[in-house]
Amino acid sequence: MRVRYVGIAALFALVIWVALKAPIPGMMLEPLQPSPAVPTSQNESIGPAPPGQATVGVPNFQQTLADNKQMDLANSYNAITEDPKMHAMRQAILEAAQQANAFPCSAKNRNRLAEAVKDFWDYNRTRVGQPPTETMMVNGHVVDAGGYLNRDASDAAKAAMLAGVVHTTSTGQMLIPDPYAPVGPSLRSASEGGRFVCDKPN
Repeated sequence: MRVRYVGIAALFALVIWVALKAPIPGMMLEPLQPSPAVPTSQNESIGPAPPGQATVGVPNFQQTLADNKQMDLANSYNAITEDPKMHAMRQAILEAAQQANAFPCSAKNRNRLAEAVKDFWDYNRTRVGQPPTETMMVNGHVVDAGGYLNRDASDAAKAAMLAGVVHTTSTGQMLIPDPYAPVGPSLRSASEGGRFVCDKPN
């Protein structure tokens, strides 16, 4: 019985000893080594992060959002190379169209718009089949920017033709009529949304 009590006492003492993290005689406890970092590239490894900072080599949530936003901007960004001559002709059409919109029966406004449209039309006819002089970047590819840049001026030119401000021949030549001559029935009336519509300029 005495041996039994001695064994129980020794076991109890051992439990207390381990609970107090005291070294066990005859056993050497080595300190735990940090696990090896997982490299993010061949020349980079993840180091331990200082308190309050993100782990080195691993992007945090805000950095990931910023990177994705930059990628989206790069995919949608349009770098445009604009032809100065084309820009001037487009501007001339838009300025003349603004005046003709305000006073569609002004012979002076109609003649100014007709001249701007003819210059624009004739120049573009000479450029058919030639490399574009205006380009833009779309998703990393260079494309012709002519249609994109010409859209407002082209709309005004089409409206001018429908309203009789300018005439075209069967061969595609643009003609400027007498600005004071009666226009006659236009293809689109003002009530139907036509621009520059006037039967009798003055």
